[in-house]
Formats: sequence, structure tokens, C-alpha cells
Amino acid sequence: MIAKQEKVYRLLSRIPKNRLTTYKSLARKLGNSRLSRAVGRWMHVNPYPTRRVPCFRVIKSSGEVGGYAGGIRLKISKLKQAGFSVKNNKVVNYQKLIW
Repeated sequence: MIAKQEKVYRLLSRIPKNRLTTYKSLARKLGNSRLSRAVGRWMHVNPYPTRRVPCFRVIKSSGEVGGYAGGIRLKISKLKQAGFSVKNNKVVNYQKLIW
């Protein structure tokens, strides 16, 4: 696995349980905001899709849910189970929840 991919998994594992992040925010933390698409691909192939690396808590900068390897319905379900409100495929008040 490439170093940046492992680094993004480590970053994601540190997100507090009541917070979300965006693909772009993770890319910035890697040092290049243009890596947001790569971050999305890495979330799709996340080898640790459990609580260790909760990729369901990565959303688009617009607050939209974004993709998920298990499907958008499952991602929305996981977000709701984690206590986040989702309406019309968008996280409610997402700006206040970004880590």
C-alpha cells in the first residue's frame, strides 16, 4: 500500500466519533488538496472498513453524502446510526461537524 494511502487511513482513524471530514480536507492534510479524488478511491478500497477506519464519515465538501463501497443507502444508514442527520442525501449542519 502506498504511503499516502496509509496516511489517510491513519488520519481517518483519528476523527472523533461525533465528527465528519471531507475528501478535500483529508487531501489537504496530505499536503495536496487536488488529491481529493484519490482519497475517494482509497475510501472505496479501504481494507479496514470497520470502526478502525470509518470511511462512512467522509463526505463531500458540499455536505452531500458521496459514494460508498457498500452503496449510498448503507452509508446513510451508518451515518444515522452514528447520530448524524441526513436529509436529501446531505448531512444536516455538516459545516459544524467537520473535523
